[in-house]
Formats: sequence, structure tokens, C-alpha cells
Amino acid sequence: MNLQHDSTAYPTAGLLTLSLRWVIGWTYFSAFWRRLILENKLIPEEAGYIGEKFNHFLPNALGIKPL
Repeated sequence: MNLQHDSTAYPTAGLLTLSLRWVIGWTYFSAFWRRLILENKLIPEEAGYIGEKFNHFLPNALGIKPL
């Protein structure tokens, strides 16, 4: 019994799963970074508040509006 495999299928599947892993990893890392490292920058009364940058970056996004 002689089995032949398509040699391009595995690298293509690996490339697709690698890109998916990068996106999911970045999602979790950025949430961690915002919640723990930039925690004081998300409070409007604190020095270094970066909420206005979000308003300029995503002006029509739901839930991101000035108070």
C-alpha cells in the first residue's frame, strides 16, 4: 500500500493556524495590558488618562463616548 500526501497542505494549514494564534494571543495580551499595566490611565480623574485618544481613534464606536 503506497500512500501519497499533498506536500503543500501542511504548510498552508500551519500558516493559517499560526495567524489565528497570533490574533488570539494579541487579544488576550492587550486585554491583560489594559487591565493591569494601564489601569490608572483608564480612570478619567487620574493623571495620564488616555480615554480621549480612544475617542479620537474610534469616534463612532458604541460605548466610547465622553462623560
